[in-house]
Amino acid sequence: MKKIGCITYHASHNYGSCLQAYALQEFVKRNFDCSYEIINLRTENQSRLYSLCFDKKGLKNIIKSFLYYRFKKQLVNKYDKFESFINERIDLSPTSFSSFDELNAFKFDYDCCISGSDQIWNTSPADFDWSYYLGFIDNCIKASYAASFGPIDQKWDDSVRIRVASLLKGYDRISVREEGSRDIVKGLLKTEPSVNIDPTMLLSKGEWDKIINKKRYQEGDYIFLYDLKNKKDTYRIVKYISKAVGLPVVVAQENLNTVSSNFIKRFDAGPEDFLNLIKNAKLVISSSFHGSVFPIIFGVPFFAIDGGSDYRINNLLRTLSLEHRSINSEDYAKKIDNAFSVDYTKALIVLSDEKKNSRDFLSAVIHGA
Repeated sequence: MKKIGCITYHASHNYGSCLQAYALQEFVKRNFDCSYEIINLRTENQSRLYSLCFDKKGLKNIIKSFLYYRFKKQLVNKYDKFESFINERIDLSPTSFSSFDELNAFKFDYDCCISGSDQIWNTSPADFDWSYYLGFIDNCIKASYAASFGPIDQKWDDSVRIRVASLLKGYDRISVREEGSRDIVKGLLKTEPSVNIDPTMLLSKGEWDKIINKKRYQEGDYIFLYDLKNKKDTYRIVKYISKAVGLPVVVAQENLNTVSSNFIKRFDAGPEDFLNLIKNAKLVISSSFHGSVFPIIFGVPFFAIDGGSDYRINNLLRTLSLEHRSINSEDYAKKIDNAFSVDYTKALIVLSDEKKNSRDFLSAVIHGA
C-alpha cells in the first residue's frame, strides 16, 4: 500500500482552508488504495495568527478585545470547534512540526508527498512558510494538487522568484487551481501544469452532508454573508439586497463591519456549522472563493461580490458558466430580480468532468509513486 503525505493549510482557523484539507484527504482515501496523512505543521506564526485576540498582547489586540468582548463566549466556542475539527476530522502525522528546519531534519518514508490546495504558494500571508514548496523532502515523488499563488499581481523580487522557480523544478507533477496560477508556473518553468478543481468540489453534496448536523444552525429564512475582504462597499450592497428581498443577514466572520452591524451574529460557527449555514440559506453572498464554491455544491443561490475582478472566483464562474452570479457596485440592483433563480445543470455536468480529470491526475501521481 502506497503511503501518501500532504502538506497544506490544515490548521488555519479559516473555513475554506480547513475544509479543503479535509476534502482532499477524504477523496484520496475513498478512491485509492493507499494510506494518507497530513503533515502536522503548525508554525509559531500560524499559531499566533489564529489565537484569540483576548490572549494576545499589543495595542491592536487590546482594541480588538474591547470591541469583541461581548462576543467572547462565541469566539472561544468557535476556536474550540476549529481545534476539534482539526484533531478529529484530519488524519494528522504522529509527529508535529513547527518549522522548516524540524521538517528537514525528519526522516519521512512517504512514497509520495503532495502540496495540497489553497493559497499555499502565496508568499504574502503572515502564516506562509517555505515548507509548502516541499523543499524538506527528496526521497519520494513530489506533486502538488490545485495549489494556488493567490493574487496574480505578486510583487516578488528577483531572489524570491529564483527561489520559487528552483523549488518548483523539484516537483515531478504540478497541478494548480486556476489559470492565473498556471500562467505563473509557465512563466517560471516554461512548462504547463495541470489545472484542477479545488478539493472541496471533489466531494459530493451527499458526502458533505455526512458531517453536517441535520438540525438547522440558524432558524428561519436568511441571507448568509461570508466576506473576508471587509470593504465598506460590500456591506452597503448586502444591506440593500437584504432590504429588497426582505431577509435578515447572518454572519459568521467577525470584523469591524459585522460587529457594528445589525446582522445576526453567529461568531460561534465552526467548520461544520459554516456548511450548515450555507446549505440552509435562501441566498449566499460572498467575496470569498470558498464562499462561492459551497453554494454551488449545495445548489443554493449565491452572488459573488466582485467575482469578475477576482481571478480565482472569475475562473471558477467561467468554468461552470456562472459568470452572471458575479455582482459589483454598478450592477447589483439590476440583478436582484434573479437573486433566487439559478440553474446549475451545466455547472454540474462540467463539475463531473472536472472531477474525473482530477481523479485521473491524482491516480497518475499515486500509482506512479
